[in-house]
Amino acid sequence: EVWKNVPSGEEGEVSGNIITKNSLPLDRIIGINDIRNNPNLLINGDFQVWQRGKSFNLSKNDVKYTSDRWKIWCNNDTPITISSENGLKFDGANSNLYYNFEDSDFIKINNKIVTMSIMVDNNVYTETFIYNGNNNWTELFRNDKIQLAYNGTTKSIELGLIKSVTIKWVKLELGSVATPFVPRLYGEELALCQRYY
Repeated sequence: EVWKNVPSGEEGEVSGNIITKNSLPLDRIIGINDIRNNPNLLINGDFQVWQRGKSFNLSKNDVKYTSDRWKIWCNNDTPITISSENGLKFDGANSNLYYNFEDSDFIKINNKIVTMSIMVDNNVYTETFIYNGNNNWTELFRNDKIQLAYNGTTKSIELGLIKSVTIKWVKLELGSVATPFVPRLYGEELALCQRYY
């Protein structure tokens, strides 16, 4: 039951009315369908889980998993640092961060309209596209700090890190509407990561 006070009468008296179960459709609650129907398709999208450590130093051509499910490739002559600070903190330049999809997850998005949202240094960037596994490599957007691309052949999303940034979260969802980022509980995220790790 949901109790609601409803003003009534000239004096503005308040009477207690009961809204019974199933009398209020869920879609009347603003935003509930967006949150319920558009979960993040990425595991550890807000970089909560770091089973391999909290900080990594990489030299040129090093490739390493850092925050669970996220792999970095240092393709720069200058060493880079990845650390767990309010998300994933990247200190360096010109490196690539990858998220590889498992086959069961790739099937959910292949040839479908998806929307990717990324919070970088307190700014949110959003891009809607068709994830087409027949394409080789497609650049979706680029600014002075980050580039978003996907490689359908290798079933991965790639974030090109151009300058030092902090990525607070990344969300991939079905459809053409970006909905709010809702983090999973840490225990749920850890269980998903442990299965993969």
